[in-house]
Amino acid sequence: MELIEKTIGQYLEEEARNKENHMAIEENAWSCTYAQLNQIAETLAFEMESLDIKRGTHVGIWSENSAAWVFVFLALMKRGAIPVLLNTCYKVEEIRKVLDYSDVEILYYGTGYKDCVYADMIADLHKKLPRIRYFISMNKMNDRAWIENHELGSCSSFSAMRELVNPGDTACIIFTSGTTSMPKGVMLSHYSIVNNARAVAMAMHWNATDKMCITVPLFHCFGITARIVACLVSGMCMHIIPYFHTLHVWEAIENSHCSVLNGVPSMFLALIRKQEN
Repeated sequence: MELIEKTIGQYLEEEARNKENHMAIEENAWSCTYAQLNQIAETLAFEMESLDIKRGTHVGIWSENSAAWVFVFLALMKRGAIPVLLNTCYKVEEIRKVLDYSDVEILYYGTGYKDCVYADMIADLHKKLPRIRYFISMNKMNDRAWIENHELGSCSSFSAMRELVNPGDTACIIFTSGTTSMPKGVMLSHYSIVNNARAVAMAMHWNATDKMCITVPLFHCFGITARIVACLVSGMCMHIIPYFHTLHVWEAIENSHCSVLNGVPSMFLALIRKQEN
């Protein structure tokens, strides 16, 4: 395989041109095409201008899997900012340490994960992390009216900023498990992620006729490389599930006709046994 020099944002724009009416994301009863996904990301990236999010700004994403998670991630790709991908299971002290360690200036956060309510923790983080300028709830992005009523803006400074994003730039920061110590940040470049995703998609013969059931955490390298970006480079549709649950996965396969399912052994064992998790 010949390695290529492209950013994740460039791949999204190519898919929007080449497969504009092809389905890009499904979530519950809502869906959008690649052209619409690109426009949503572009609009959100334009709005990030007012938050002074620019090339190299560290921006945290803390949420279970959702279309909104993908929107924020891709918008940051267009701006050349660096998403810091956060484990959904973190408790207050864990998230505080990681946010401080990774120099996050802005945090996008979701509702929570299972019985963990993020809004209850944000007030505490406000006091302990003065470095963070904005805490932004992603809940509004799950409102389809918010998506449908937005109009794409234009901004010359944003256009110029997009041109500065290079394949060798850091695309995101992910974290090690922290099994024996505090999690360590790992910087992944656009070049690395794009070519890794291409290698996976080519080896698995994925293409635009496939639909991927995305149920593993998007904050993990598996979620970024072998899911979001693998879908971009192959033109697949992403069928997003908040987190692994055997019943929801079976429904995605049987009712939504997902043809690709990636996971870890425990997930497949649970599916075989039809245990609910």
